[in-house]
Amino acid sequence: MIYDVIIVGGGPAGSTAAYYLKDSQLDVLLLDRAEFPREKPCGGALTWPTLDLFPHISEFMEVGYKYGALYFKEGYKPLISAVKDRYLGYFVRRKIFDKQLLDQANSDNIEMKMGVRVISVKQNKENVIVVCTNGEKYTGRIVIGADGTNSTVRKNSPLDKYWKKDKLSFVLRNEIHIGKEEIIKHYTKLHKSFIHFSFGGSYGYGWVFSKKKHINIGFGAMTSDISPREVFKLYNKYFKYCRDNN
Repeated sequence: MIYDVIIVGGGPAGSTAAYYLKDSQLDVLLLDRAEFPREKPCGGALTWPTLDLFPHISEFMEVGYKYGALYFKEGYKPLISAVKDRYLGYFVRRKIFDKQLLDQANSDNIEMKMGVRVISVKQNKENVIVVCTNGEKYTGRIVIGADGTNSTVRKNSPLDKYWKKDKLSFVLRNEIHIGKEEIIKHYTKLHKSFIHFSFGGSYGYGWVFSKKKHINIGFGAMTSDISPREVFKLYNKYFKYCRDNN
């Protein structure tokens, strides 16, 4: 069988592509190496214009936040944004959100294969052949690469020469269940959230996002600035800083 479109990657980009193809007459195949639901190292924050662009995902927002504080240097007062009549943005839990997006894209013309790792993409004059670790080969007229930072599609296409490896970031995060009552007690119904830029003198930032029942605490920095080992150290330092400063 020759598919009209093969989508490699079932995260938000891949599932959104599938969603917009679900009402077409095209035969679509979506592949992902993971079984969903799965964890994803991410803060899970979406800006308010996101729903203007993709209104079909509005039902999946776990909670909206109306208060955000940006710290640009330790010891200095933050830049605070607080609104009453709308949300500054929204929070989701990626393990749940990504599965919801996939389920929403499900349709008779879209075939989904999970737990399938793509190892190469080869192009001939007419089609593109996607080769997987299980020995399966899939042929399509168009391939959409939505397989993340280490994209196999990108590595096997002319796009790879534009990839800037020194522009990558390394991120650590922990999502901790503390319950709805504790969230309201410490972060109020505004779901106060915080971002600390240049924490520890790095070219990166830490964040604290208060969701419905969970706190998401993370830190990320450019790999051109510091090593992943240093990110581990700064994450632990940031976690302690947040704990000591409530």
